[in-house]
Amino acid sequence: MVPPQEDEVYKVSIKQHAKPEQGVFFLSFIRQTRYSKFESCVDKSVDIRLCACAKEKTADVTRKGVLFENGVPRKMFGSETTVKDLDSNCLLFLRRNYGTFSFALEVANVCTDRTYDFTLTGAMDQRIFANTVPMNRELPPKTFDFLTSVYKYISKVNIPLNLKASIQVMKENSNEFKDLETVDVS
Repeated sequence: MVPPQEDEVYKVSIKQHAKPEQGVFFLSFIRQTRYSKFESCVDKSVDIRLCACAKEKTADVTRKGVLFENGVPRKMFGSETTVKDLDSNCLLFLRRNYGTFSFALEVANVCTDRTYDFTLTGAMDQRIFANTVPMNRELPPKTFDFLTSVYKYISKVNIPLNLKASIQVMKENSNEFKDLETVDVS
C-alpha cells in the first residue's frame, strides 16, 4: 500500500446517461506525474507509468496519522475515510463522501490468514451506481477492492440506501467458506 503522492494528477473520463439504468461507462484515464522519481524502485519488466514508490516506511506513515493502524488511508482525494469493521478488524467496509452528491465504496481484507467472499446488495433508488448491485467479490489476504462510486442525480434524495453485506470467511487452514452474518452497511 503506497500513500497517494502529492505531485500526481489523474484525469478520468466517464460517460453517464440521463437514466440510471443506462449506467456509467469508464472511458479512459491519464496519470500525470514526474516518472523519473520512480526510477530507483521500478522493476525492469514493469512500465514506469504503472509504478509508485513509498518515500517512507509504512510504520512511519502510520505514526504521522496518514494511515489507520490497519493500513487503510485516513484520507484519499481530499475525503476522510469512514471505516466499518465487518469481521474481527480484518474485513473492513470503507466509504468516502465527496460533497453531498457522491461517495465511493470499497472493501478490504487487511489480514493475512483468511479469505472472504463478500456480496453487497441494496436499492439503487434515486442514485447512479458505477457498478450495479448485487456485487460479489472474493478478497484474498491483504487486498483492497473498489466496489462502486455512487452519485445522487436528484439533490434532495432522502431514500435510505439499505445496503447489506453478506459475508463468508475461509480461514488459512480450511478449504471451505463459513457463513458469517449479513450486516447493514448503509
